[in-house]
Amino acid sequence: MDEGLEAALWSQAVWLGAAVLGGLMAGGPLRERLGLVPNRLRWAGVGLAIVGFLALSISGDAVLRLLELRDVGPLRRLDELSGQQTGGNALAAFAILGLLPALTEELLFRGFIQRILVARLGAVVGIAGAAALFGLAHADPVHSSAAFVLGLFLGTLTFVAGSVGPAMLCHGLNNLLSVTGSMGGWSPTSPSELAILGLVAGSGLALWGTSRLCYPAPTGELQTDASDAES
Repeated sequence: MDEGLEAALWSQAVWLGAAVLGGLMAGGPLRERLGLVPNRLRWAGVGLAIVGFLALSISGDAVLRLLELRDVGPLRRLDELSGQQTGGNALAAFAILGLLPALTEELLFRGFIQRILVARLGAVVGIAGAAALFGLAHADPVHSSAAFVLGLFLGTLTFVAGSVGPAMLCHGLNNLLSVTGSMGGWSPTSPSELAILGLVAGSGLALWGTSRLCYPAPTGELQTDASDAES
């Protein structure tokens, strides 16, 4: 296996281990501690969330390109790592760079950390706090800033859905598209500033619409329960 992919695999193993260990130490059913519970969104809401997240990701990528920050640092290295894979390594790249982060990072930052923060500090601080930690974990000013913004969307989506599942789906599809684009040597054209604003506005509207496409919450507030508040 490519050394870069092997290093990425180990980093994802660390995130997964941290999520599972944290969930076990917190007590209670591990599935609930990690947000692996049925989500409240209707299928239309899940689809709208995917569209909104991809729009936000595209707009963020465009902003970084306009500022000439996209082709430097870790983001460029990720593109290069994806683009140089062929054969079996290409399949490994789809799994390690595309699917695994959607599983491990969402379990840790939205599934475990956000649920704890929301239960203790409320939704706004909890979502923002988890997004901030998600950004800091990327250990690069440019990548961290982008991750923070995307984390706010994913955190809000997880709170609305009551489950980490939809965030995993959005995260995974976005990563797979990015890996596919890098492997194919696809270089997107830079949209205008007005188009970027439109994408951001569309993302916000999509998230708002998603929140209206939920089944009623069975009891209490979303993402909070008595065991979280008392532990």
